[in-house]
Amino acid sequence: MCINLRGSFYNYNEKTADLLYHNLFMMFGARTLLSNRESAFKSSFVKTLCSQLGTSQIFTSSRHPQINSKAESFNKNILDSLRTRCNSDKDWLSLLSTIAFSFRTTVVKSLGVSPYNVVFNRKPHLVVDELLLLPENLPKTAKAYFDAMKPKLEILRETVRQNQIQSH
Repeated sequence: MCINLRGSFYNYNEKTADLLYHNLFMMFGARTLLSNRESAFKSSFVKTLCSQLGTSQIFTSSRHPQINSKAESFNKNILDSLRTRCNSDKDWLSLLSTIAFSFRTTVVKSLGVSPYNVVFNRKPHLVVDELLLLPENLPKTAKAYFDAMKPKLEILRETVRQNQIQSH
């Protein structure tokens, strides 16, 4: 699972440990942390955090870069998305969460479901679903709709009439 560690690229060890704690361990839990050999991940803060939470650390080998192929492929997709959506150098950070959400909610062909569905065991709520899909309980005809609305309209009409009487 790829976790958004927004900001960790310019901060140091304590910030990386804090981001891991809040955005990985407290949200999803983790038995194993697989990371590159960057100093922030090898710091005593992260080692202590992993030790206290019972998480083992595994580092990728510089001799076997193919271990990172999935992550590198994912990073390439993120960069491509940024290139197509970003209007200036300053915009890119604000787009990361939207781009990450689009990747998390896209169905993975080999799984048949989205990563969101795997983690939360339910389909994500997408705004586009509300815009494009009709409600399931929508009546088939205008008469059926009117018949369903008639009792509600009578209640509304009576409430308005009572309010008018009370206001005089």
